[in-house]
Amino acid sequence: MSIPVLYHGGLPHGTSLSDIDLFREATKQNGRHGGGGYAGFYLTESREVAERYNESSDDGGVFEVKVKSGAKVLDYGRDITRIKKDDLKDYAKDYDLMRGRNILGKIEYILLDKACVVSFNEIKNSEKKACVRLAKRLLLLARMLVE
Repeated sequence: MSIPVLYHGGLPHGTSLSDIDLFREATKQNGRHGGGGYAGFYLTESREVAERYNESSDDGGVFEVKVKSGAKVLDYGRDITRIKKDDLKDYAKDYDLMRGRNILGKIEYILLDKACVVSFNEIKNSEKKACVRLAKRLLLLARMLVE
């Protein structure tokens, strides 16, 4: 299976691959009260999807992730949005990436082993776009205060 260029949106500007904890439990997936034990560093084939996800972050960027050819991919074939941390660690013993579908049926990947990544780069202009989003929010807030 050929792995396309993958993208992740929402990490703080300047993040490096070494900063990422692949098995950190995600607060968004675990809900307001946590306790779900869900984890994973999710990637998409679509830069546009990563950019839309990034829009919810004031200080975030969009990152391009290239994976080595020959990376071992677990084709999960079903919803991968609620995978437990311990299960991911088990899959990581034999695979570099996990491929499945999100709740909308779109393909997503979970990175299981950083060693398969050949490049991890923030896309230029994502910082500029974040500044524009923040400026728009501040302008909207200023208008609300004036009214």
